[in-house]
Amino acid sequence: MSTKKSITIRAKRKESFTEVRLIIAHPMASSHCNEQLNGSGTPAHFIQELRCYYKKRLMVTVQMGPAIAGDPYFSFRFQGGQPGDIVTVGWVDNQGNKDNQDTEIH
Repeated sequence: MSTKKSITIRAKRKESFTEVRLIIAHPMASSHCNEQLNGSGTPAHFIQELRCYYKKRLMVTVQMGPAIAGDPYFSFRFQGGQPGDIVTVGWVDNQGNKDNQDTEIH
C-alpha cells in the first residue's frame, strides 16, 4: 500500500476503561461483488485480521472475510489505559497488504 495511512483511530479514557474507535480505508471487495459490478473476474480483496495492542499486549483480534462492508468502522473497549499511553492498531489483507497506526489515549 502507499505511505498514506489507511487507519483513522481515536482512543479515549472513560471511567475504568479505554474506548477505541477506528475506520479503515479499504475496499473490502469480494470477487462475487466485483463480477456483478464490472463483469471482471477481479480477485477478492479484503482485510483478514485486525489487531489492537496496548503496551505491546494484544487486547483485541478481529478475523474478517469478504462479507464486511468497504471502509469498515470498529469500536471496542478494554479495561485500563491511561491518558498519554499508546494504542496500536494494525491489519493485514488477503493480498499481503498491511498497515498499522499508533494513537495516544486522551
